[in-house]
Amino acid sequence: MPDHGSTHSALRERVVEHVFVGEALRTLWRWGIVNVEVLRSEFDAHGYDVVMVRRRTVRHIQFKTGTAKKPRDVSVSRTLGTKPSGCVIWIRVMPDLEMGPYFWFGGAHGQPLPPIEQYEIPLRATHNKHGERPPRQNHRLVPGAAFEQLVDLEDVLARLLGEFRYQISSAQPAQLSDIELSAAATLVQNGGAVQGNCKRHLQNASELALVLCHDALVGVGAIKSVRANYASTIATRSRHAFPSDTPELGYVSVHPDHRGNGLSERIVAHLLADKATPFFATTDDENMKRTLRNAGFAHKGAEWPGERGQLTLWVRAG
Repeated sequence: MPDHGSTHSALRERVVEHVFVGEALRTLWRWGIVNVEVLRSEFDAHGYDVVMVRRRTVRHIQFKTGTAKKPRDVSVSRTLGTKPSGCVIWIRVMPDLEMGPYFWFGGAHGQPLPPIEQYEIPLRATHNKHGERPPRQNHRLVPGAAFEQLVDLEDVLARLLGEFRYQISSAQPAQLSDIELSAAATLVQNGGAVQGNCKRHLQNASELALVLCHDALVGVGAIKSVRANYASTIATRSRHAFPSDTPELGYVSVHPDHRGNGLSERIVAHLLADKATPFFATTDDENMKRTLRNAGFAHKGAEWPGERGQLTLWVRAG
């Protein structure tokens, strides 16, 4: 196979850019992630090639390619550091344009590019009329050792846009081990909506939704068992009457490291899937109110004092 890498490097980088974007969108599609925007720069004057957006994360991405097993020194524009969440992805490209592995230089999603001012100023690749290679004052030469090798494209996308490789399943409390139930209770307690140990309450739930990421529990939600007296109390406090045999949705909680990835919405949708019965929920949290509204719940009645704020009643009709 002819090696065009040295004579057609610009074409190679453009092909890699297109293939990366296509493979990234296909991978996200397979995981059910479709709310990603991709924007391309008309010319490389601001230190990036592509912008990828998911929710509030805006990534300005500079692609670099090479045929070596890992990157050597990489020239990075200082302008990239002025973007809200700039990063550099170095990709090893074989002669047949097979891509990988990937090497990463950037911060967590939502965080800016790590500082680069301490690195050397690179020289231009071409000589001027005096036969000199002038310095590129707006660039810094980031050493290859500063790049981190990632396992695969999924790991790259998780770095870019936040974790997305979640598995959501339903379970009866009796199906969980004591350790698993304790982990779920800890998540709910750390969420702050429930005071004290709620393990016993989770044991009495009629259904649990569990979110796993790499086999670790990172989210939970529940359909609670019908409690007629409690429902009547909520109706009295909210001054909104509803049937006392209405099941309650609650205990929705997500680990802090995984918030902002839409998990509350997915937990609620999973619990309500294929269920035509009415539900109610109570919350003092603005994000949860938005989640409930998006799931078809409506705010009913008046607020009343809770342990950490003003509680509100939300009802979904059957």
